[in-house]
Amino acid sequence: ADPKMLTLVQMEEILRAWKQTLLQKEKGLKENVETLRQLRSRLQGLDAEKSVLRAASEKAVQETVDAKTSFAARQTELKNLEDSLEYKTEAEARDILAAAENRKRHAEQFLRTADAAGEKAKTALEKFKTEKEFEMAVMYEEKNRLLEEYRQDAKRAEKELAELEEAADKVYDIIVNIEKNKEFVDTYTGGELEWPVEGRYYVSSGYVGRISPVGNGYEFHTGIDIPAPEGYEIRAAEDGTVINAGWINGYGNTVIIDHGGRISTLYAHNSSVEVENGQSVHRGDVIALCGSTGYATGSHCHFEVRVNGEHTDPWEYLKRDRE
Repeated sequence: ADPKMLTLVQMEEILRAWKQTLLQKEKGLKENVETLRQLRSRLQGLDAEKSVLRAASEKAVQETVDAKTSFAARQTELKNLEDSLEYKTEAEARDILAAAENRKRHAEQFLRTADAAGEKAKTALEKFKTEKEFEMAVMYEEKNRLLEEYRQDAKRAEKELAELEEAADKVYDIIVNIEKNKEFVDTYTGGELEWPVEGRYYVSSGYVGRISPVGNGYEFHTGIDIPAPEGYEIRAAEDGTVINAGWINGYGNTVIIDHGGRISTLYAHNSSVEVENGQSVHRGDVIALCGSTGYATGSHCHFEVRVNGEHTDPWEYLKRDRE
């Protein structure tokens, strides 16, 4: 079957991946909105509780003031009674004085009770203030933590994107610099490139734009992804010379082969590399084992074709023996 006929299938895969990514992001945003709503509701509840305690404290203070006023009135009354004793008989004077002393004791007791209630209300208010201020500080800290996580996620995504761009530039430099230091034949000698993952013909991501699977935002996928189990053999698409056999940020363990005619192929995310720089390889030779190193969400071979160091559509050069 013509590989180009898979374009619609690939587009459906990409659209499904976009939809899944957007659904996950929407779910995360809803959860964060709900968390912030709960925090806002709790803060409002704390303000209401604080208002109730403040009212209770003010009432206790007013009762204390009233008690002191009543006590002063009792003292005035007692003084007036003492002043009037000269007009009473001795027995009447004693009775009046005893009644006055009794009222005085009751007033003093009431005053002590009011003072204790006011002090208790004051202590309760201070305790509430301390506890609720701490609780509010914890909730504000949680809110700030969530915001900081968002910022860190954005920074990580920016860093990953920068590393991927740097990796693409490094691949370009490797190929171009090699071409400057050796003679190339004028035309490509290999014909159609051999499929790099024998027996594995499903392509999970094509040479198209897509939502980044390891970060945020849109990117152009510079090759094709061929899923295979970790350790599965990756083979050279054509005769050539290995010009890179090692780690490239983003790509992970990577092999790049120069095939002459300014054409090179790249095999990325390998669990291990089975060749060395400068080694000559033949079409179908095992050059690496499949893996998920670098920025990858699963074990697969990321395969690129580059002309003069620039990535191009691999389907123009590949063939598959069967679907």
